[in-house]
Amino acid sequence: MRFLTAILVATIGLLGVSAGIAPAQEKLGPAAPEEAQRVAERLMQLLEDGLDKAPVQVSLTAKNSALLRIDGGGGVLLIADSGLSAETLGKVGKDLVPVGVLLWRKLALVSGDDRVAAEGLFKFTRGDVEVQAVVLAARKTDDGLALQAFGPGDDPVASAAIKAVDGEGARVALSVAEKDEAAKRGVIALHLAKNLAARLKFGAPE
Repeated sequence: MRFLTAILVATIGLLGVSAGIAPAQEKLGPAAPEEAQRVAERLMQLLEDGLDKAPVQVSLTAKNSALLRIDGGGGVLLIADSGLSAETLGKVGKDLVPVGVLLWRKLALVSGDDRVAAEGLFKFTRGDVEVQAVVLAARKTDDGLALQAFGPGDDPVASAAIKAVDGEGARVALSVAEKDEAAKRGVIALHLAKNLAARLKFGAPE
């Protein structure tokens, strides 16, 4: 199976038929904004009181969400914090500022060259479907503005630079930025606000 089909991502398969979308009807690539919102609204029911062990608390809005789907039932969903904006990111200092939540299924988050251990991530289940997640926050580091991913602990499990990119958009968005078929790994670009984006690495689950 091709890497893009087997690994890189999107998620109304996150809850399968229970999320209201039949797998046979799924289309590859980014979902329409209204579809992403519908998926986010249903998944947010799973997240209630489940992220309180993160070092920063988020106030999520399904109206600003992005869904990227592939064949095979895996995927990634980004749900933004209600306060996320280019202006907010422009004022970030050393303290954590909430960005949102990233959820995925049938993938592994990669930090450096290693998969992030499952115990370092949030996990949500419904029936036989398991979804992993991280809380996203921004802060200034010695290397500049960074997007940091947190599980139930004070230390980030993954981090990426937030950089200016070509193009602008009012909504969050997800896209495949890079892929390595041989290594079964790839990079997902997270568009956060206006022309600001970050990239996180994913790979095949073990």
